[in-house]
Order: sequence, then structure tokens, then C-alpha cells
Amino acid sequence: MKRLQIWSGESHPDQLLLKRINIRNMRSRGQENVGMKKGYSLAILILIASSSIALTAFAQEQVDFTVYVHDGSLNGTALSGVQVTGQDAAGSSFSAITDSDGSAALSGQPGAWQFSFAKEGYEPLNLSYDVNQTTDYGDVYLQKST
Repeated sequence: MKRLQIWSGESHPDQLLLKRINIRNMRSRGQENVGMKKGYSLAILILIASSSIALTAFAQEQVDFTVYVHDGSLNGTALSGVQVTGQDAAGSSFSAITDSDGSAALSGQPGAWQFSFAKEGYEPLNLSYDVNQTTDYGDVYLQKST
């Protein structure tokens, strides 16, 4: 590797050539640094974007909840065709109809949920329940209308 040498008196002819080489090298390094800065900027931007997506996903984590509806008591037969409506803890609405097993699968934000159960020939039922984990499930029963 050549080094720029300082000459006393008149400039040495090679000195001008070395200065040109050093100037070119500095420009090349500067361009590399700009490229590296752009690369770092892109990496930081991707990191920030992925972090905000992760935080959004974490903040909006949903839980699954299954409710089982019975006829007359918790030991009663399963009721199909029950309209299950309500809101999750974030205030988002949900709606489902129980299947032949009397169950309805729901998803939403964890916390206090509001439920309404309705089926023709039965008294409507409104209740609140804290749904905090996907493993949670609930059993309810409807009384026949008089």
C-alpha cells in the first residue's frame, strides 16, 4: 500500500498522482458509506415496522370461546338453533347459531363479554362472562316460555 509522502520544497511528481488516487478512494468510500447508511436505514425501518406489527398483533390477540346451550338445566339436552349474539371486551360484535351439539364457537378480545341467547319458544337470556383464555368455555341453559 502506498502512502502519501510529504516532500519539502517542490512537489514530487508522484504526489499529484497519489492525491488523485486518495481523492478517488475517498469518493468510493463515501459512496460505500452512503450505501451502508441506506442499508442501515432500511434495516432500522424494517425493524420498526416489524416491531409495530408485533405490538399491534399482541394488542389485538384474540381468544376462542365455545358456549354450550342446554334445554332447561345444565344437564338438559343440547339446544340447536339458538341465536348467540353479543360483544367482546373491545366492543366488537359477534353472532353465531348453535349446532346440533348445542355449541357455538366465537372469537374476540379477552375480557368481559356480553352475551344474548334467543330461540323461539324459550325465554331470552342476557349475561356477562369474563373470557380470558382460549381454553375457556361456557355452559348455559334456556327456560321454555310460558
